[in-house]
Amino acid sequence: MKQIIFGQLNKEFFEKHQKLLLFIANCWFLKWIIGTNRLPKDIKGKRINRILPASVHYKTGNLIEKKVSRKGFRPKKILVEEWKMCAFTRPRFAESLSHRLYYFWKLCHLFDIQIANKLNPAWNLGFDSASYFSGAGDGCVYYNTSKSWATTHDTADGTGFFLTNKEETFAASGLNSALLYIVRGFLPFDTSGLPDNATISAALVYVYVSAVGDGDNDGDDWLNVVQGLQADPTTLVVGDYDACGDAVTNPTEGATRIDLGNITASQYNSFTLNATGRGWISKTGYTKLGVREGHDCINSAYAGADGTVNRIAIRYSEYTGTGSDPYLSVTYTTTSIKKVSGVA
Repeated sequence: MKQIIFGQLNKEFFEKHQKLLLFIANCWFLKWIIGTNRLPKDIKGKRINRILPASVHYKTGNLIEKKVSRKGFRPKKILVEEWKMCAFTRPRFAESLSHRLYYFWKLCHLFDIQIANKLNPAWNLGFDSASYFSGAGDGCVYYNTSKSWATTHDTADGTGFFLTNKEETFAASGLNSALLYIVRGFLPFDTSGLPDNATISAALVYVYVSAVGDGDNDGDDWLNVVQGLQADPTTLVVGDYDACGDAVTNPTEGATRIDLGNITASQYNSFTLNATGRGWISKTGYTKLGVREGHDCINSAYAGADGTVNRIAIRYSEYTGTGSDPYLSVTYTTTSIKKVSGVA
C-alpha cells in the first residue's frame, strides 16, 4: 500500500522536489512553510540534508571516520560529517507537515498553472499536476480455452486472472496451440485527493512496458484506454472479464490509440486521455480504467500465426519500489466558490 498524503504529497513528491524542499527547510525565513523552525531544540540550527513525509535527516556537526573503497588499493579512511535522523513517529507531526506542505503545493501549483504555463514554460516548477499510483486491484483477466474467436471474445467470465504478479501480460489478443486468447487489463487509481472544485485540463496514464508483441500487424494492432468497471477496485475476479469497457464490442475509448509498433519496451509509455476519459476521473473515490487490444476492442478476429500475440507486458504495483508502477498524472486548476447573499 503506497503512502498517500492528500493525494499529491506522497513519498514520490518528496523525492521529486527534494532540492527545493531542502532549500526551504534550511532557509531562515522560509522554514515556517514546512515547520522546520519548530524542530526539537537539539536539532535547531543543524543543516537538514533530507526530508521525508515523517522524518528529517540532519548533520550533527560531529566528524566520524568512514572507509572508502579504492580499486586496486586498500580502503582509505576519511572524516565525514555525521548524519542523524529525527523521525516523527507520532501522527500529529506527520499530519502537521502534510497540512503545511499542502498549502505550499497549492501555491506552487497556482504559479505553474496561472503564471509559468501562460508566460514562460521555462519557469515551471513541476507542480502543475498530481500523480496517483495504481493500487492492489491492478492486473488482468484472461480467457484462453477456446478455438472460437466469438466464444473467446463474447464470454462473460474469464478463465483466470493475474492480480499479484509483479510483471505480466496486460492487454493482448493471440493464438497459442490453436487456442485463441484475449487478455484485458485493469488500472484502479485512488483519486479521492483531487479537490471537489478541480477542473481537469489534461490527464495521462503511464505504464512501464517490459515486453511488446505484434504478431498480427494488420492495422488493428493498437491499444487504448477504456473505462474499468471491475466490481471491487481493490481486487479482480474472473467475472470482471466483460467489465473492461462499457461494451464488449466497440467500447467507448477514453484516450488516443497507440499502435503496437510505436510502443517501446523497457520504459514508460503513456496514453493521453481525451475529454471522455477525463470525465471518468473521480474526485471522491477510485478512477477505474482498463486497457484493451485493437482486435479485441472492435471484435476483429486475430489472424496471426500460431504462437504469436499482439500484447504488452507491464510492471504492476507489486513490482519492487515505485520507479515503474503504473500511475495517472492529472493536470487541473481549482476555482473558488463564492456564496451569494440571500442564495441558499
